[in-house]
Amino acid sequence: MVSNNHRPICVIGSIVYDLVMTVEHLPSVGETVPASGFNTFIGGKGLNQAVQIHRLDAPLAFYGRIGNDHYGTEVLEVLRSEAFPTNGIKIVDGDHTAIGMIYVAPDGRNLIGGFRAANMNYHVDEIDQITHEAIKSASIVSLQLETPDDVVEKCLRLAKDAGVPTLLNAAPWRDLPDSFQELVDYWCVNEIECGQFANCDIKTADDCTVLKDHKPIIDGEQIWVVTLGDRGAAVVDASGVTEIPGIKVNAIDSTGAGDSFTGGFAVGIAEGMNPVDAAHFANRVASQSVTKLGGMTGLPKRTEILVSKIL
Repeated sequence: MVSNNHRPICVIGSIVYDLVMTVEHLPSVGETVPASGFNTFIGGKGLNQAVQIHRLDAPLAFYGRIGNDHYGTEVLEVLRSEAFPTNGIKIVDGDHTAIGMIYVAPDGRNLIGGFRAANMNYHVDEIDQITHEAIKSASIVSLQLETPDDVVEKCLRLAKDAGVPTLLNAAPWRDLPDSFQELVDYWCVNEIECGQFANCDIKTADDCTVLKDHKPIIDGEQIWVVTLGDRGAAVVDASGVTEIPGIKVNAIDSTGAGDSFTGGFAVGIAEGMNPVDAAHFANRVASQSVTKLGGMTGLPKRTEILVSKIL
């Protein structure tokens, strides 16, 4: 799992146009809650992670899909305004750019619903030779679960065959093909997704010890990174569990914090950090992301990250 920091990080994944309401409190079932604010943002796990990588000044190759609609047009305009590489984004006639509806409470907690559209209409045959070459020449390949399993699996297999490290943000969690266990080097999940995998409640780094019995971790074939919200994160490898303490900040909106962490972790690994140092770096990145409203707009630039020995 050795990377070359001069090679791009390749991200294949989702693009979502987010509609965000700021509400007094998160609604219960059947409850209508007045909104004090409304904004639109560009997001999606794949794009958020790619933008975070881009803002950390790491070389990037990104591949995703949008519909030929006004949402997709705005996505491209926003990305081009900050010199994000858009040549890997496919515009599909007759498809709809994915939409996310997000409710945000004053303490930063959120509820999210999504219309997956173009993301889940991604076809395996769209992983063309250009994408294949980007995967083979990458420092690390990063994917999520907002695109179909067969697309994710093909990209993972192409990377594995080329000897390129693989990172999967296994979110939103679902049962995955057994082949993923041999194809993914780094698993990045939050405490809920980790609990769904391990079939138990995960709230602290100590709870992550349940993963130590996972054979690919025991055999040194996988490393799991579990984000724990404001409690930080945990890195689980063959040697055990390493706690990454939380960083106290004035949280405004936690939307995209997990994506910020994943993007930061990918950059850390690509730049040659060991997984624990990469997780510390990612934790600092994510802690800055929650201090602003919006998923992508809150993603920090490298100059905003607190100075530390691992930078």
